[in-house]
Amino acid sequence: MMVNLPRSGAPCKISPGGASMIVRKVRDQPRTTRQDLINDLKRAGTPVLKKTISNTLRRHGLKSCSARKVPLLKPAHVQARLKFANDHLDDPEEESNTTVVCSLGFKAGCLCKALLQPTSKATKEWLNKKHLKVLEWPSQSPDLNPIENLWRELEVRIAQRQPRNLKDLEKVCKWAKILAVCANLVKIYRRHMISVIANRGFCTKY
Repeated sequence: MMVNLPRSGAPCKISPGGASMIVRKVRDQPRTTRQDLINDLKRAGTPVLKKTISNTLRRHGLKSCSARKVPLLKPAHVQARLKFANDHLDDPEEESNTTVVCSLGFKAGCLCKALLQPTSKATKEWLNKKHLKVLEWPSQSPDLNPIENLWRELEVRIAQRQPRNLKDLEKVCKWAKILAVCANLVKIYRRHMISVIANRGFCTKY
C-alpha cells in the first residue's frame, strides 16, 4: 500500500521528465528563451510561468540571461573591420597637446551623442586646419572606437549624480581623472585590434 508522506512546500509544477527535456534543450541550444520552453511544456500539457522555468533551470545549475546586443555585421563590415585592425595594429601611441572641446546637448535627461561625432562639414574643416589626423572608422564597429568606453564612464557618472540641468551636467563630465582614463584607453587600444583579428573581424567585447 502506498502512503503519501507529508512534505514541506508546494510540489514541483514540472515533472522530472519535463525538467530533463528543458534542461537538455538549453544545453543543446543556449540561445533558447524562457518563452520557447514555456511553449514546449504547454504543448506537452504542462502550463507554467517564466519564474517556474527560471527556478527549474537554477536547480539544475543553469542561469537565464539576456543575450549581449551586438551590431549586425554584413560580410563587407567584417572585411572592413579586419582591414582596419591590421592597418592600425602597429600604430604608435601618440600624445597630443590639443584638446577638442564639443558642446553637449541636454534634454529630458538624455545626452545627444551625435553632437560629439566629427561628421559635419564644419567640424572636418576645423580638424583639417589644425592638421589633426582623423581615422575613418569602419561602420557598425563601436568596439573599435575608444570613445564608446569613455561614454560608458560618463553614463555611469551621470546615472550616479543625476544632474538636473546643463550646468550640473558639465560638472559631472569634468572630473579630474578624465585625462588618465583617456590615456589608458589609448594604451590598451592595441588589444582591441588583436581581439578583432583573432575573432576574424567579428564583434568583440569592449
